[in-house]
Amino acid sequence: MYMRKKLDVKNWDFKGPSERHKVTVTKNGQSIKWLDCDKIEELTIDAMYWRKANAIHSWFVNNVQDWVDECEEHYVSHEQLKRLMNICKTILDKAVLKEWMIKNWYSITAKWKEPIMQEWKFIENSEEICKYLPTESWFFFGSTDYDEYYLQDVRETYEWLEKEINSPLFEELRFYYQSSW
Repeated sequence: MYMRKKLDVKNWDFKGPSERHKVTVTKNGQSIKWLDCDKIEELTIDAMYWRKANAIHSWFVNNVQDWVDECEEHYVSHEQLKRLMNICKTILDKAVLKEWMIKNWYSITAKWKEPIMQEWKFIENSEEICKYLPTESWFFFGSTDYDEYYLQDVRETYEWLEKEINSPLFEELRFYYQSSW
């Protein structure tokens, strides 16, 4: 799951001095002579990457992609990003993590060994949290548990969005979401 941001840098004649960009490309400290940087139209930047964050993916499918999931790039408006950030903030404010010890069976070889007790943190009020950003069962797309890993995806998304939205360049940037499986 990828978010890319794009910035128009072409210095069209109608742009004033404060709207112009200067792009330079170097390799090993030297300008690339054959590259006319004045003809570069846009920069594409890898902005965010998620792995198996099915609740986040589902939000993009339902709110950006018109419920169609076909692994193509989709434009995400500034308003949509702000809405997702607010959803993530609400979840972070309301989620209550609780520790629980579970038996984890494992096999080193073909023989089963005794289970080990392992700590697991789950969201105690998941029935409330799932109203904001529900997990979805997708083919090979991660756990649907409301646990510490779900909360980690939400936290990382919130922190990234907060940084982007508060960036001085936010209004100039265009954002695009794409998934691949």
